[in-house]
Amino acid sequence: MIFTPDYYREFHCRASACPDPCCRAGWQIPIDEKTYKFYLSAIADIEDNTEVSDGERIFKTRPGGECRYFRSDGLCDIYIKTGGRLCEICEKYPRFFEEYEGFTEAGLSVSCPTAAALILQKTADCYTGLERSSPDPLLQLLADSRRRASKMIFSERDPDEAAKKLIGFGADLQELIDLKMTDKAGELEFLPMELIPAEEMAAARKYLAENTEALSPEWKPALLAPPKRQGSAVQRRNYLQYLNYRYFLKAINSGNVYAQCAAAVFLYCLAGELPFDYEKNVMTVSRELEHSAENMALLTEMVG
Repeated sequence: MIFTPDYYREFHCRASACPDPCCRAGWQIPIDEKTYKFYLSAIADIEDNTEVSDGERIFKTRPGGECRYFRSDGLCDIYIKTGGRLCEICEKYPRFFEEYEGFTEAGLSVSCPTAAALILQKTADCYTGLERSSPDPLLQLLADSRRRASKMIFSERDPDEAAKKLIGFGADLQELIDLKMTDKAGELEFLPMELIPAEEMAAARKYLAENTEALSPEWKPALLAPPKRQGSAVQRRNYLQYLNYRYFLKAINSGNVYAQCAAAVFLYCLAGELPFDYEKNVMTVSRELEHSAENMALLTEMVG
């Protein structure tokens, strides 16, 4: 069974009307083998405009980072030539899927400007259906704990206070897991920890500017720019809930729920400081960090 947030089915790609298309994000897009075989018979120049990287066939990009099949009118030349046949990744984006023992979750990535606008403007709790059932006791504990955290985030008037409580909750829950006292998890209160001090945040931004791979030329200057307070309370709360939904259960892989909460809170803080408008801040953080396994590993190690 696949579980999704309430807004999941509201998404519709804006295609040529998109203000910042994913086709220009500079990502390496693997083409699944079945689709590539079809392209060989349908698109004359497909071999010239693709290459093999790390054992996968990917689209080549132009110097600015856009796919070679991205047209000046904002449409995809492959989509037009094939009547809508896209590779699996292009077809699914911005949807993401996480498979866990007993259930699957899906969501929308805020790296897409349309998805970001949809998610950040919500005034209702879109994560009310977070009840999950798993035969894995730790995963069940994480799912139940995330549900409590989600309700806390939505009910807290000040999203900064919710962020403090989320990271405190992650630390306390991790301690119970380490001590094998998980039967006490339901009794945990949301005791806040302080957010990252300004000087530590500045050092972290500098570290990311020096060590992450940049997909956009805007990324590193944005990290080094003077911090600005960005985002309304509604936007920041919705972003924190998104991060909680996307990252909390990943602790089943690392065994470290504190690190996942710390990473979520860091991303929340970072998006509130970059120099663009808040939607673009959120989208930029997602594109540069969430969509790079190497960059996310670097961040998780830094904060966890």
